[in-house]
Amino acid sequence: MALLAAEKPDYPAIAKHITINKVNSAEEFKLWALLNNFVIHQGLPIIHPEHHYPVCQESILSCFNVYDQGTLAGVSSLINHNGIFSLEFVAVLGAFRRRGVATAAIIAAVEDAIAQGAELITVRAMGKNKYLLPKLGFRIY
Repeated sequence: MALLAAEKPDYPAIAKHITINKVNSAEEFKLWALLNNFVIHQGLPIIHPEHHYPVCQESILSCFNVYDQGTLAGVSSLINHNGIFSLEFVAVLGAFRRRGVATAAIIAAVEDAIAQGAELITVRAMGKNKYLLPKLGFRIY
């Protein structure tokens, strides 16, 4: 699936109980990696909280932590492939599903990609996200 920046719909306002932080420190990246590994990789340490941080520092990987009432509830990220952006690693803890966390995580990533000049944002739609993504403007091309 993909979203052309020129076709991005107007997004709904993010719920007031949700806040989004773009990862800017090793500690924030560690939280992002731990939640990602727990939800997507069944707890396996696929993304190393320290060794993969340089990719984030170099802006190849932009990561977002999403909080619901101050508790880390979900994550998302973008990979920059020379100006073509890929939405990756959208994950939400089970207790926080259906509260707008995934929507906020995707919107944060899309808006960041467009702010960086993206004309195209791709995603591999799997799991429950394949139902949410079309509502946020992603299409099969």
